[in-house]
Amino acid sequence: MTTPLTHGTATRLVRRALHRLVHGGTPGHGESGFSAVWMAVIVAAMMIAVGLVADVGAQIRLATHADTVAAEAARAAAGSIDPRQRDTGAGDQVAMAAAQAFLAQAGTPGTVAVIGPGLIEVTVTESGTAPVLARRFSVTRTATARLEIGVTKGQ
Repeated sequence: MTTPLTHGTATRLVRRALHRLVHGGTPGHGESGFSAVWMAVIVAAMMIAVGLVADVGAQIRLATHADTVAAEAARAAAGSIDPRQRDTGAGDQVAMAAAQAFLAQAGTPGTVAVIGPGLIEVTVTESGTAPVLARRFSVTRTATARLEIGVTKGQ
């Protein structure tokens, strides 16, 4: 005589069969340590993600600083040119000196070039180290300023 199959017994049998099919073996065996390994993988992935975010953030901050310094140095150079001598080239040396002085005050190395009458180009290159992965990187930014006199457009 066989025992009747109840709902609870059938559910247990199905679960056990599915578990053997998926994991191989009996429930509770072959899984020891899986949670620890899974947690270690997840923690390692999260640490790498946080490190990358911090490092990319540092690079973006350095690029923004280089861009700002280059733009301000170009403005300082363009502002130092005498508007009456803009087309003669007499103010080129004064403009270059003003931009170099701004770069020196900012503590940032860079190059200054007069690329046309009243047109100043400043290139700044800064280097840094990523805070988490300790990777070296450098960023270069260029800014151009033009001294405008009077109304150039409008009615």
